[in-house]
Amino acid sequence: MARTLTALAAVTLALALAGCSSPANTSGSNDAGSTAAVTSPAGDGAGGDVDCTALEGDDAGAYTVGIQLLAQLRKQSVVDSVKDGVIAYDPDALERVLTKLKTLEGHGVLGDPGADVQFYLEANAKGRDILAIEGPVPQAMFDDLIAFEGEVGDFITRQISISAAYSEACG
Repeated sequence: MARTLTALAAVTLALALAGCSSPANTSGSNDAGSTAAVTSPAGDGAGGDVDCTALEGDDAGAYTVGIQLLAQLRKQSVVDSVKDGVIAYDPDALERVLTKLKTLEGHGVLGDPGADVQFYLEANAKGRDILAIEGPVPQAMFDDLIAFEGEVGDFITRQISISAAYSEACG
């Protein structure tokens, strides 16, 4: 199981970074010739403009690390590590990135990125609520998050539709 999760995380990270390292995203400048939003070509069934700045710079890390850690926020020791600064999970940063990624709705390549972004937003809200608890988190809150997220591998796999759509639209 651990090897499967590690491999899945590596593949997901590679897909996310592939989207970040596309030619459209390599420049940090705002040259007149660069575009921050890409409209999908007509006839492919995709939606409107995609925010191709969504996974640049610190946002790429906030997204990738945030999702990985949100998947692990299932017990008190992980919560304590986040609160102590040992593990970096910032629900506000993750929400900011996921909100930008909402523009992927309708750009499905490998699944529905819009539904997966919304799923992550809801899981992130539950994670935020868990971190807001002073002292020990009630087991019912962990149980609710675990029931919502499902298996860790399934939770992390939802990144694939998002990364693939981002890479396709912005690559």
